[in-house]
Amino acid sequence: MAKKQKFTVYANCQSDALANLLLRNPFFADEYELLRILPVHLLQKKHIPSVREKISQVGLCISQPVSKANGSRLSTEEVADSLQANSDLLTFPSIYFDGYFPHLVPIANMPSIMNNAHDINIMVLNQKGYTASEIFEITSSDDFYTSPLSDTLFEKSIAALQVRENTSSVNITVSDFILAHYKESILFNTYNHPSNKILMHIASRVCETLNIDNSIYAVLNVPEILGAYRALPYVSSFKNLQLSDVIETSYHIEGSNVSHSDIVTALAATYSKHVDEKMISLVGKKAPLVVKNLQKY
Repeated sequence: MAKKQKFTVYANCQSDALANLLLRNPFFADEYELLRILPVHLLQKKHIPSVREKISQVGLCISQPVSKANGSRLSTEEVADSLQANSDLLTFPSIYFDGYFPHLVPIANMPSIMNNAHDINIMVLNQKGYTASEIFEITSSDDFYTSPLSDTLFEKSIAALQVRENTSSVNITVSDFILAHYKESILFNTYNHPSNKILMHIASRVCETLNIDNSIYAVLNVPEILGAYRALPYVSSFKNLQLSDVIETSYHIEGSNVSHSDIVTALAATYSKHVDEKMISLVGKKAPLVVKNLQKY
């Protein structure tokens, strides 16, 4: 039996999930074994020598673009330099897409029922004095987002992803897959946690590039690997983006289905304690079109 080559995935929280799905393909697993590197966002300067050493051992490195700006991790160029001359380097973009839920933003150091995700609409309406039940009614309306606004927010998020893909000249793109399939199912659990379908698209493209049979990804059905927290588009987003009626209609929080009403209640209680004018100003800069939409309330 031929000796397996080593491979690694040098990326953020999506790295282990992608490696998991690649190894579920028996044809890939027959040729490669994983040499794991910590997710990029967890690396520290002290890890750099060991990361270089690991990368020098692999025959295949699958990497997201990493900037030179952060001295605690290797940049994409440094990763390429650390590889053996005959090793393969495949790249895919940093996968951040909020087209389904443009109102969700990450805010560190503020508690949230949705890990570190926060809902701008609930936050601003709470500060305006609306009760949780009133906020639920407002955000559940099928005309909360107008169709032109939903289209603009969706297109803005796709365009930002395409810019990242083009700027970094990645081998494997994701924006085209989103545009082809976004109506069939929710392709993201949250803005930075893609669904298995996105990850299997990348895994399939990796195998295709390496001339490895990728047919398993057309039938593979496993629980969401990055699905501990799964958000849901608003009712108006469902209508405006023409999403499939068969899509699941509840949030998912650490193994439990949670209603939109309960999400609103939990977040409103948090914002009553932790949000001030400075925070409102910050989210206004993060998502100006979302905040502008709230001026009618």
